[in-house]
Order: sequence, then structure tokens, then C-alpha cells
Amino acid sequence: MKKWSGFFVLGLFVGPAVWAQTADTSLRLPWVEVEEIRHPAERQPGLQRQSPDSLLLRALPAASVADWLQWQGSASLRTYGPNGLATLSLRGSSAQQNTVLWEGLPLLNPMNGTPDLNLYPMWLLGGVSLQTGSTASDFGSGAIGGALHFRQGIPQRHEAAVFTEIRSFGDYAGGVSASVRARKGWYQIRGLYRTAQNNYPYTNIARFGNPTEQMAHAAHAQGGLLQEAGWQLHPRWRLRAAWWMQAHRRELPASMTEQQSTAVQADTAHRFALSLTGQAGRWQLAFRQGYLRELNHFGDERLGFDERHRFTALLQEISAVTTSGRHEFSQLLQQAYYTASSPNFNSRERQYRLAWVPGWRYNGTKTTARLQMRVETVDGRLVPITPSLQAEHQINNKWQWRLAGSRTYRLPGFNDLYWQPGGNANLQPENGWQAESGVGWKTTLRSWSFVAGGGAFWSDLSDWIIWLPNSSLGYWSPQNLRRVRSMGWEQQAAVLWALGKVKLRLHGDYAYVSTTHREVATGEESLLGKQLIYIPRHQARARFFVEYPSFFAGWQYSYNGLRFTSSDNRFFLPNQHLHQIMLGGSKRLGPHVLLLTGTIHNALNLQYQQIAWRPMPGRHYQITLQFNFNAP
Repeated sequence: MKKWSGFFVLGLFVGPAVWAQTADTSLRLPWVEVEEIRHPAERQPGLQRQSPDSLLLRALPAASVADWLQWQGSASLRTYGPNGLATLSLRGSSAQQNTVLWEGLPLLNPMNGTPDLNLYPMWLLGGVSLQTGSTASDFGSGAIGGALHFRQGIPQRHEAAVFTEIRSFGDYAGGVSASVRARKGWYQIRGLYRTAQNNYPYTNIARFGNPTEQMAHAAHAQGGLLQEAGWQLHPRWRLRAAWWMQAHRRELPASMTEQQSTAVQADTAHRFALSLTGQAGRWQLAFRQGYLRELNHFGDERLGFDERHRFTALLQEISAVTTSGRHEFSQLLQQAYYTASSPNFNSRERQYRLAWVPGWRYNGTKTTARLQMRVETVDGRLVPITPSLQAEHQINNKWQWRLAGSRTYRLPGFNDLYWQPGGNANLQPENGWQAESGVGWKTTLRSWSFVAGGGAFWSDLSDWIIWLPNSSLGYWSPQNLRRVRSMGWEQQAAVLWALGKVKLRLHGDYAYVSTTHREVATGEESLLGKQLIYIPRHQARARFFVEYPSFFAGWQYSYNGLRFTSSDNRFFLPNQHLHQIMLGGSKRLGPHVLLLTGTIHNALNLQYQQIAWRPMPGRHYQITLQFNFNAP
């Protein structure tokens, strides 16, 4: 009780007097622009950031974050199926070594630390971006490979939209959105519902004769609602409040090697966010608070399981920044209080985190640099101090150079520490170092525009947490036993040609990732130098669009290189070449716009798996109808 009381007292009384940092505030920018930059990582020089292609959002409004990353960028996905768990790997990281943030607050599951990207629908989120590279000094534990940012923009007018979508295999979706803008405030709401049978045919290569079978027990239903309101309390002060509710129920199908499954999983989440931002003299101040409450209900009638796993999180962040010439001086104070309960824990577990992040930033005419350090305690124990440095330099009007380096770490999850049997309360945080450097280039030649960029990255992570069998006790237990090194190269390029009202766009992404074991447990020496499972060394994405004011056509391509499915690299999934075709048109009806799009997924009908023995759908189709009221 004392912790909770201190939490609120600090937030309500001490907070406005503490000077701290989020670099989403800067006296050098007008107030309206300041509000649009919601978190320090959005102004980190030296790190790359990607947002969804506007035509992808137009053609696939019900798409999840996993659907987007399948076709854009250099992220590697591990997906159990259209309704299954979908996790993210960036630059060779594990699923737990990436973070997800909503309105600048971490959506961390303290139990397993694994975000499921199929649970995040793009329609609800409004604004989504992916940042690659370590942001551990900003966000703490788990921000090693990169970070996904979700944030709502501020509506500029009264507007609304509604869509309906039909896909193959009994997949139906619908959504609505509306926003109201007044002189001193705004309100917006988004809702989505989706249901699917996922009864697609597949070739079962695990059975004699490779018979064609139909996926069974794979239905899912998803619904969500997100609301946000904002008030301009004063010309220099703004208050925002948001509530996100979501429920998802899915049947968990059998793998190719299993006869049947009766497992069912239901996930529900309630998320609240409150922020107050403004200026006081030479200071820009920000206060954010969040509350998360999530429930995972797993049942299996055949095996007799009926388990409920719950967690709550109370989050606070107080920040301030001031400037002196071209220099910014900032600090950030963060608190987090987590609780979790599970039938596999001996008791209700709790954890309290407190972090202080001082920082400095230089804003030159050609050079931008940022230096900061994170000092954090967990239940009173100091975790690795995390410094970071990022810099960018504009060489000329065409070339730019960037550099970034930081320490990284990840705390063990509650399941690692307390799961019975097997949890290990003596685990240490994973920790290491990371660096990257690259260049960017852009130019224009008459009606042609060219953009290209590339860079190398390196990371070395020790005390990697891995669950291993304990032969003497008869169950698995986690240990800090491995050291992993990742290095590679990422390349991006884009070409735009405009001829009158016609626009042609070609985009490409490529990544080479070598992620290997450098130190292993006794008896695992054969794994030294081996690539980690499900991380392809080579990966590429491409998309080509032809756009006209009332019509567009597009092609997207995704290549995943060979993926090992065993730690000794003896077994693997073959290369995968996926194609997607999109056609769409629009019709303006006064101030409103009607959109109709059609999509062919997996156009070449490839039979493939992203997780061994978990088949993905072959060729399938989608039609989407959307109506935008008072469209720009």
C-alpha cells in the first residue's frame, strides 16, 4: 500500500517540479508541432524509422501490425498462422528483445515479455511506426532490436469513415471511425470487429503421400474500441486522455504432426493513458500516466486445462527540457509497478521499477547529436546502467551520415523467475552493447526522385536467458548460459516518377543478418557459430505502385531466406517467395469519398510455413469497401 501511495503522491505533487526529459518537447519548435512529437525516441538522430505505406492502409484497413511487417521493412516475423501468435525479430533479436509503446508508454507483458502482433489492428491504432536499433536508454528493458510506436494523431476537422471487408475462408471485418474538432478540444473514436473460420486447404507434408487437408479448429473473433479526447487548457498547456479496450478469442489448431486440438485462448485488455504537456517559462514539461489490465484465458477440454493469467501495470513518466543556444538539457523520471497472477505462480507477484534518465542534445545547422544515460532500479536493486549516443551529419544537400551506439539489457520475465515448476529467481538481466552506422542519399532529376540508404549494425548480448531441461529434476528451467552476437547490413531504396497525374513508385528493402552463438552451456559446444533458429540470413521486400487520382494498382513481394528450425542447423524451412496484387478505385461524392479495393494474397499459391509444421494459407482473395465522410 505504501508503494501505491508514494506513486500517486509523486505524480500529483512532486512531478511538476522535477525536471526530466522526453525529447518530444523542444522550445525551438512551435507548440502545435511539439504536441505532435509524442516521445523522445521520435527525435532520436542516428536511428531509422518506418511507417506503413498509405496505399497498404487504404487496401487493407483490417490488417494487423503483423500483416504490415510481412510486406514492408526488414523485420522478420514468426507466425503460427492467420489467427496464431505472431512475434517480431529485428536484427537477430528474440521476440522478448523488442518493445511496443502506446502513446509513449510501454505495453509490456511482465509475465512473458512477448508482444503478439496479430493482436494489434492497424485500423484502431491510427498511427504506427517501427524504429530499428536500441532505445534501451529511453524505454528500458527489452528495447534491444527496436520499438513499435502506436499513437493517435490530432484530428484537424470533423470526419468519419466506415468499411466492410470480405476475405476467403470465412473472414469478415468491419470498422467505424469518427472525429470531432473544436477550437479548444477534440474527440475521436475507432471501432473494429473481425471474425474468420480460417478453414483453408493445405498440403500436409508430415503424412504419407502429402495429402491435401483442410485446416480445422482455427476460427477466431476480434473486437476493439479506442477513444481519445483532448483539451487545450491554456495556449501553452494541453491535456489528452485515451482508453483502448480489446477482446480476442481464437481456437488453436493442431500442427501437421498432431491429430487434433481442442485448445482455445481468449485475450482481453483494457488500457488507459493520460498526458499533460505544456510550457512554463523556459521549460517544456510533460506528465504521462498509464494503466494496463490484461487477462489471458487458456483452456483445453481434451487435456483438462482451464488457466487464467492476469497482469496489471501502473506507469508514470515526468519530463522536462530546456534550451541554451543550440543545446538542450533534459531529464526523465519513470516509474512502473507491475502485478501478475497465474495458477503456475506460488503467489501474486509484484515488481517496482524506478528510472532516471538525464540527457543532452545538440542541434547544429548540419549536425545533430544526442547523449543520455539510464539509471534504473528494480525492487531497489540496480540494473545495468545504460548510456547511449546518437548523431547525424548532413554532408551536403544529397548525403547524410548517421551513427548510434548504446548499452542494452532485458530483465527476466515473471515466468522466468516464478513459474512452477522451473522458475529461477536468481536469473540476471541479459545485457550487452550495440552499434550501427550508415548513410542516406536523395536527389531529384526532372520528374524523377531517388532515395537510398544503408547501414551496418553490430550487437553482442551476454547472459542470454534460455530454458533447458533439468534431467535430475525432470522439468525445464531458465539459465543465463548463452552469448549471442548479431551483425549485418540493411539497405533501402525508392524511385518515384511523376508524369502529370500519374505516379509510379518502386520501393525495396534488403537485410543480411548473421546471428550466432558465441558462448553456450556445457554440452552445447556444437552450437558455437550456428545461426539462431527462425532468423533468415537474407530477407528482401519490394513494392511497386501505379497511382492515378481515382485509381491505383500495386504489387508487393516478400522474400524470406532459409530459416533453421533446429539449433544445430540440421533442419530448416526453405526460401519463401510471396506475392500480393492490389487494385483499387475511388469516387468522390461531393465532400465524401467511396473506395473499393481488391487484393490477391499469396498470388502464386505458395505452400509454406513460417513456423515448422504450421501451414499458412495458399492463394486467397479480399474485397474492401470504405466510405469516408468529409474527406480532404
